[in-house]
Amino acid sequence: MDVKGLEKRREIIEAFEALQRTDARGWLNFAEVYGDGRVEAEDCLDVLQVWLRDVVAAQAGATSLVNADLLELAKTAAAKDAAPAILRRLTVLDEAKNAISARNGAVRLQLERMLIEMLA
Repeated sequence: MDVKGLEKRREIIEAFEALQRTDARGWLNFAEVYGDGRVEAEDCLDVLQVWLRDVVAAQAGATSLVNADLLELAKTAAAKDAAPAILRRLTVLDEAKNAISARNGAVRLQLERMLIEMLA
């Protein structure tokens, strides 16, 4: 078991869920922290992709999640938005991941764009 990896996963998820729609500075800070390098950004997006799927599952009433230790946070996140909004977040995340991985896009810029589309 990779304890550091689990801690990093929790840190990413909690930081993401702490973002506020009215705090653009927070979005930019998130992009700065997790967009420092291509590998870090891809890892962050992988974590968020699984997380958002957990949120959708929690919204549907599932109690067995990939991030089972964060079930209560998933339920809280699921209550904030309707399913189409969460699914839209997944689509935007996939677009950012593709731009970074397949098209060699500017990492931080892609994270910023993703967050603006998700939260604005």
